[in-house]
Amino acid sequence: MPSESPSGSGPKTDAERLLLVSSDPALPASVASAAEVHRAADAASAHRLLAETPAAVVVIEAGLATELLPELAQQEYPPPVIILGPADRADLRRWALENGALAYLSSRSELDLWLRPAFSYCRLQMDNKLIREETDRIHSELLASYGAVAEHSKVLEAEVKRRTEQLEQLVEQRTEALQRTNQQLYAQEKMAALGALVAGIAHDMHTPIGTITSNSDVLNRSLAKLREIIGGESCPESFRNNRDLNRVLGMLEDIARVNQLACDRIIGIVRSLRNFARLDEAEVQNIDLHEGLESTLTLVHHELKNRITVVKEFGDIPKVAGHTNQLNQVFMNMFVNAAHAIQGKGTITIRTWRDGELVRIRISDSGSGIKPEHLARIFDTGFTTKSAGVGTGLGLAICQRIVQDHKGTIEVESEVGRGTTFTISLPIQWKTSSS
Repeated sequence: MPSESPSGSGPKTDAERLLLVSSDPALPASVASAAEVHRAADAASAHRLLAETPAAVVVIEAGLATELLPELAQQEYPPPVIILGPADRADLRRWALENGALAYLSSRSELDLWLRPAFSYCRLQMDNKLIREETDRIHSELLASYGAVAEHSKVLEAEVKRRTEQLEQLVEQRTEALQRTNQQLYAQEKMAALGALVAGIAHDMHTPIGTITSNSDVLNRSLAKLREIIGGESCPESFRNNRDLNRVLGMLEDIARVNQLACDRIIGIVRSLRNFARLDEAEVQNIDLHEGLESTLTLVHHELKNRITVVKEFGDIPKVAGHTNQLNQVFMNMFVNAAHAIQGKGTITIRTWRDGELVRIRISDSGSGIKPEHLARIFDTGFTTKSAGVGTGLGLAICQRIVQDHKGTIEVESEVGRGTTFTISLPIQWKTSSS
């Protein structure tokens, strides 16, 4: 059976077996998250491999999806299926998701990001299957022995009830874990789509803004030249002293200055959009946290303007290893939550400093604070104190996961009526150049 295993990896479970179905032999298979990788060049080979050794996760290139996906989806315990296809095939994406695919990815670099939650999903699914089978087995055994030990029926019934309740509780816990995983996968896909939209808008705005800025510069220089000509000795005195002409010229100069300021503002917003998205950084990069904080502040300006003062106490910190767009997502969530916590006017203070081999980012607000009974649950998936339709309860849970994925920590301190402080600690370097 053709298979490959990650070099140096330790033993893993059957829930980490990957089947890669593609006619392209050069298609890379991620082995960072899989115990073993099997390859099939066509649907027939895939059927044979699945019959011999069922796969935990199946990755199919789009051209072969129609032959395999519907059949896999009909299985009693279908494996998670990821489709790799072109980004411009919205119809194929919709068909794949409607027919049971876990995700439709247009970039192979996203595969590693999806494999870990896909394997987690599969492990939970396998656990549920084992629990149900164990429940049926125990129930059958107890029923078979019931007639032979009728005198102990009450004891047996109590035992059946106790063990059934235990197993039902386990099933409920596993089901909740599956739901949390699905919610986080959905939020991750939505954030990726938002990043793509942001990057596209920034790209489309770049050229027309450049044209407007260039024309504005020409207009400013032309008005300055016209002012110089009118003020020169060769210009007739009737022109130099014409009030209407000078008034109109002054008005045009004011308009040109305002236009230039507006262009500079738009250029800054476009730059912030591009810095915020950074979809090209699939690999870990050395990133400037101050740049990320500034870009994110620009994008949430509408939440802060005219009522919230932002105080920046930026220290001398080095770059850290990580993903810019993911950390910017954390910063945006922190800023928006802080803005919503402040009723009326208030202050958000951002402080950064180096602490040994860590960089710390502290974001404090002068808002209403968090009640003590809520403080221990704010990072739980689905927990929110916002009204219905305002918050999903996923924001802080995802922030915590992103920070933990960067080998860091996030801590919270709050006092009702005085405000809340989040402290994010990130290691300066957690990936070597050889890894």
